[in-house]
Amino acid sequence: MSAYLSEQVQRTFAVVEALAGKELSGASPKELSRGLTLSPSHITRTLANLEHAGWAERCPNDETRWRLAAKPVQIANTVRDNLGREQQKLAQTIHNYSIMR
Repeated sequence: MSAYLSEQVQRTFAVVEALAGKELSGASPKELSRGLTLSPSHITRTLANLEHAGWAERCPNDETRWRLAAKPVQIANTVRDNLGREQQKLAQTIHNYSIMR
């Protein structure tokens, strides 16, 4: 691993990716631990940090399971919206250069 990489940060990203797609059913720490081959203590710490940052939350219908919170979706929506605006600007620039005078 590169000297610039953090194992803790990489574990956090792995947990976020593992939670993606489980918005309704969530995942238990035990399932995450098995699927990511990480210790239960790493999973518990990572989920606590993600919860504190607004990235993960306990499932409302089962407090033992976790899912992604709204924050990563909100960030993705912001990126999508910004790309859409930039795409419109580019299309306008292409149009402006295409006009025969």
